[in-house]
This record gives sequence, structure tokens and C-alpha cells, in this order.
Amino acid sequence: MVSRVTLAFLLMLWTLGCWSSYPKPGVVRGADLVQKSPFFESAEIGEVQSITIAPPASGVDYNVIVAGTTAAAFVTRSGELRRLVRFESKRSTPVPIDVEGDGTLEFMDRGGGWQPVALINADGRTAWQYEGELKGLEAPNEMDAGDLDGDGRLEFVIGMNGAGGVLCRDDRGATRWTAAGMNVFSVAVLDANADGRLEVVHSNIPRIEVRDAAGALLKTMQPGFGSFATVAWPDARGARRLMGEANGQLQIVDFEGKVLARFDATGLWGQSPATVVRLAPDRPYFAVGSTIKATMQLSRLKIFEPGMAPLYEEVFGSAHLPVAALGDDTTGRERLLVGSGSQVWSLQLR
Repeated sequence: MVSRVTLAFLLMLWTLGCWSSYPKPGVVRGADLVQKSPFFESAEIGEVQSITIAPPASGVDYNVIVAGTTAAAFVTRSGELRRLVRFESKRSTPVPIDVEGDGTLEFMDRGGGWQPVALINADGRTAWQYEGELKGLEAPNEMDAGDLDGDGRLEFVIGMNGAGGVLCRDDRGATRWTAAGMNVFSVAVLDANADGRLEVVHSNIPRIEVRDAAGALLKTMQPGFGSFATVAWPDARGARRLMGEANGQLQIVDFEGKVLARFDATGLWGQSPATVVRLAPDRPYFAVGSTIKATMQLSRLKIFEPGMAPLYEEVFGSAHLPVAALGDDTTGRERLLVGSGSQVWSLQLR
């Protein structure tokens, strides 16, 4: 009969064996091709969850918004801090948004599976937060926003988990409409049919569904994946497409189901942050920052060349890896910004 001490020892050996098989933080490939340097760091922001490039605006003295779990930093193109907005409570995935279209930025906490989704005022106070159960099949999984009804104010669409369907709320948190759905792990508000109006796109695994502003079903797709992220391919200023994982590949598809690009998905997750970055003028490189699911404590960055061959790969010691492309009007080149822990790194071609 095996003793408890023996079982504990065997469990310890098994755990150590699992950890020894995980990748170690560091550059895997491309160190001779890509230069990495510090861009910004602040312990006050907590763990970086999103990096947003600010649109040009008069009177604005910042270029990048780095949002973390505890605060958001407004920084210049050179990484200098201009101001800090502290959140009154810890957030999961905050991103800056302009709710009223008045130039003042609020924050949307997009959530991330059994975590709160919320609207946060410009001063960091919570305007409203999903008030229901955060565990179980009817918990919020992800939220996105857009001006669905054209009144100049944003609406918020929440994808619920296993059985909660889809909820649409106004900027005060009041429910506009609901729609049934299963496993609504991904949701996006975008112009899916290029008609100049926004639609709601969400997973209803194994399907993806497109709804109009009132929640009516317009289209059902089955691209081979359910959960998705969105990315503007091949022009970061263009229309957003769906990116998901299918048959060992990351696939970018349009809303007719046409595959626009395929990348090696080894070690990547189809719902990962991704961006097009022009590391060289007029050449769309593709960068993906993916949580390593085996540990949920490490992340992997992969940069693919325009021909879709891998250029650079690095493992980071953080669970999340947001990415963004910061342009330089004088050279036509962009730098890739990567957030890990409380730091943002800048990557460019050597």
C-alpha cells in the first residue's frame, strides 16, 4: 500500500517534471534580426493589459495609452509619462474608449472569463459594472462597445459564458436587448458588411453569428473556429477581420468566410492580441502575443514576415501580452510595442 508521504513525493516529482517541460522566458529565434529596448515602465499601473495608440488630436500631449490592472498611463512617443489615471478597483482588461464622442476618454473593462465587465469614468471611478453572478454558465465572458444606433453615444455588448447569450446595454448600464447563445466567449462590434453601420459579431460555438444593431440575426458563419480575436489585415487602418485557430493554423477570414492569411499556430491561441506592424515601409508584418495555456503564467510573442514565415519568437514571464504598432511619420516604419508585467518594450528591425 502506497503511503501518503510517497504519494506526496510522487506528486512533487510530477509537478517538477511538468514545470521543467515549460518554455523558459527568453528569445527563441530572431535575436539577430530584431532589436528590443525598454519603452515604458511603471509599477503603479499593475500588469499591462492593453496598449492603445491615440489618434492625432489638437492639444493632446500623449501618443500611447498603457492600461494596466490598477491604472492607465498616458505617455509620449518616446515613452515619457504625461499623466496617470488610477482605477478605484482592480480591473481585468481595461481599454480606453470615448463614450460620448467628446474627446474625453473613459475606460471599458472587457473582462476575460468569469471576471467583471465594466465602464470606468475618465477619473478612474466605476460608472457601472455587470451586477450578476461572475461564476457559472451565465457569467460575463467578454465585452465590446460601439455606437450601434448612431446617436453619438456608445452601446456595450456583453458575451456571456456557457448559457447566458448576448446582452446589449446603453452607456448607463441599462439593458437594450438580449439574444440567446451558447459559449459566447468572443464578441466584437464592427462593420461586418461594409455598409457603414456597425454590427455585433459573437461566437455561438461552434458557430459565429452576426447581428444588427437591434439584435436580429443577419448571418451565421462556420469558419472552422468559434472563439476569435479581431485584426485589421493587411492594413492596420482598414477593416477588422476575424482571427481564430483551426487545423493547427491561425486563420484570418473575412465575413464571407474567405481565408485571407494563414500562420503557424504552434504555441499560439486564436483569441490572442494581434496587430499588423510595418517594421519596414509598406511591408505588413504580423505580431501575435499569446498566453501559454499550459501554464497561464507565461506568454509567447511571434512575429511573422510578410510572406508569413516566422521572423521572431520570444517567451515572456507574464500571463498577458498586449501588442500595438507605433508609427513614425518621418520613416514610414513602425515599432512593435509589447506589454509584459508592468513594462512595455519596443521592438524594431535591426
